[in-house]
Amino acid sequence: MNLFLRPNDVVMFRDGRPFAGGENHYARGVFPPPPSTFYGALRSKILSEHFPDFKRYKEGVDIPKPVKEVVGTGGDYGTLRIDGFFIGKENDGDTVEPFFILPFDVVKEKEDGGYICLKPDPSLWEKTGIRVSLPDNGTFLKPLWCRTGRHVEYKRVFIGVRALERYLLGGVPEVSSSDEVDIYMKDERVGIKKNRRRGSVVSGALYSVEYWRLRESFGFIIQVDGDGGLLPGEGLIRIGGDHRSCHYRRVEPRLPEREKVMECVRGSGYFKLILLTPACFTGGWLPDFVDDEGIGERNDVRFRLVSVVIGRYDNIGGFDLLRGRPKAIKRYVPAGSVYFFKLEDGDVEALFDAFWFKSISTERAEEGFGITIIGGY
Repeated sequence: MNLFLRPNDVVMFRDGRPFAGGENHYARGVFPPPPSTFYGALRSKILSEHFPDFKRYKEGVDIPKPVKEVVGTGGDYGTLRIDGFFIGKENDGDTVEPFFILPFDVVKEKEDGGYICLKPDPSLWEKTGIRVSLPDNGTFLKPLWCRTGRHVEYKRVFIGVRALERYLLGGVPEVSSSDEVDIYMKDERVGIKKNRRRGSVVSGALYSVEYWRLRESFGFIIQVDGDGGLLPGEGLIRIGGDHRSCHYRRVEPRLPEREKVMECVRGSGYFKLILLTPACFTGGWLPDFVDDEGIGERNDVRFRLVSVVIGRYDNIGGFDLLRGRPKAIKRYVPAGSVYFFKLEDGDVEALFDAFWFKSISTERAEEGFGITIIGGY
């Protein structure tokens, strides 16, 4: 089931830094938010519809079996999961187009130049001796390279599904947006901490908070699975800080065509995994299914890590409503990171079954972290 959520007003998505009015003066926001924000909202929506007694749910008392199977209890997950999370835009004809963060291997030439794709270059490795090794062994990764006479830089923009499909087929995506402000703008607001017992303000506790106001027609697309029919197909849902409301409804967004990309990978024998949402791995930046020598295996398919390009890690935590305390903050590999592989043995279709809109995150995969898509190069 695909849902499109459109905020009714501004929304607030805090970053992972602790904040308390009076102790800090500025609460920073993050956009797009982690998918866990929406996972918690979906669980709360199902509970409000079918078991609106938070105290008994917290204690695990008399929870209806269908509700318990879907949302789980305490720290245990149920069947509910997020299989996709994107920015979305309503177009004419009531259709919704998804938008994706530009992958980190696509860079822009400075001085009004165009966009180009970085690719592993064995010849550069052989001629210059530039090498990048995996931790604690002598396995070398190929450096990424592009031939241009200009300096290049990465620009954080969002691309539509047609541009992403072109990129997945080994081409350079057409980037029409030049700035994130085409999708949203910041709305900074000032507040002051209150003494709830006295009903008065606290002296010296002035602070400001970042909100986000999405442009007209923009919202969020969420691929939801395992709701057991308990989630209404349309309605209102509260998300983020201050529990701001969104209207949501079912949609059928156009996504990249799997068969086209599969033929591209089958023909070249090379593929790359692109993170659509942040991921957490035991080994830091290295996915758990890849060993220290760069060999990976999934669904009886064997492949070798060739190169990688990742961005600066994201600090992601959250708030545990049941325990009434913040969750531990951990470092996540950011969305847009790319892992380049060489296919060594196995069926390409089995490879796509393992990674096409599937999670590779070691932790919180049910919440939508680590969602990947496959491209050729």
